[in-house]
Amino acid sequence: MTLKLLSMIPAAAVSDREATLALSERGTRSAIVAGQVEGVATSSVQAIRLDDFVFRHGNHPPDFIKLDVEGHGGAAIAGGFEVFRARRCRLLCEIHHEAELEAVTAPLGALGYRLTAVGRGRRNPRHIVLTPPPG
Repeated sequence: MTLKLLSMIPAAAVSDREATLALSERGTRSAIVAGQVEGVATSSVQAIRLDDFVFRHGNHPPDFIKLDVEGHGGAAIAGGFEVFRARRCRLLCEIHHEAELEAVTAPLGALGYRLTAVGRGRRNPRHIVLTPPPG
């Protein structure tokens, strides 16, 4: 695979909606949260939908995505479902908990994506690769 263009979504998180989200910052246990968490530093993060970034804002559709959204993977996939369906891009995803694994793999599995674990550990966070079916 040759990468010809690298695009990053600057200073934004990907989600299933455009919104300002709260990110609790706790090292490898950071997470998108419903609001202020007592005793934990939070930052406001602007979120966009990957589908909007590509189709509404006219950015080049990706061939490959690295996704590390602190347990928010299901929402990120939901907000980019049409990109995954139409573009059939590869995905490297950091998984923080079992619910996130299911939320990421179920919709892409329905599109025929194949899951490959990276490394041998089952501790979280861990990494997976999702590859679209040929053709």
